[in-house]
Amino acid sequence: MSDTIASDIERSITTRLGLASRVGLGLILAATLAACSGTTASSAPASEPAPASGAATGACADADALKTAVADLKAIDLTSVGTDGLTAAVDKVKAAGATLKSSAGSEVSADVTALEDALTALGTAVGQVGQGEIGAAVEPIRTAVAGVETATTTLVTTVQTASC
Repeated sequence: MSDTIASDIERSITTRLGLASRVGLGLILAATLAACSGTTASSAPASEPAPASGAATGACADADALKTAVADLKAIDLTSVGTDGLTAAVDKVKAAGATLKSSAGSEVSADVTALEDALTALGTAVGQVGQGEIGAAVEPIRTAVAGVETATTTLVTTVQTASC
């Protein structure tokens, strides 16, 4: 009989602990959601930034798209994707750069020209790859990709400073 009482007490404690754990977890979850809801009280109203114009918003989004395209280009493994994969990634960077050039306007023309020059140098490096022989061209391609990254960083910084 004492075994039955002990097991009943153990079940009761386990049930209560399980319930307490679930209640505690629920309270923690509720507190976390409340903290992440984005509304905070303050004694002074926060000043809202002026909404960006449509062109500025487009240029900011296009700058982000260019950064993403360059990050994708940098992440390529030449030995697995070959020149076709590299060319496709370069084409995405060129397209993103052209879109940004259109949305940002003449204020970034010098930076766009620098990016176009870097992409031309990259195209030249890729063109030096023989029939499936990427090995010798890896270093010139890396150097050219670094040039594209530098030109992109400058261009994106100019756009973000002026428009975002």
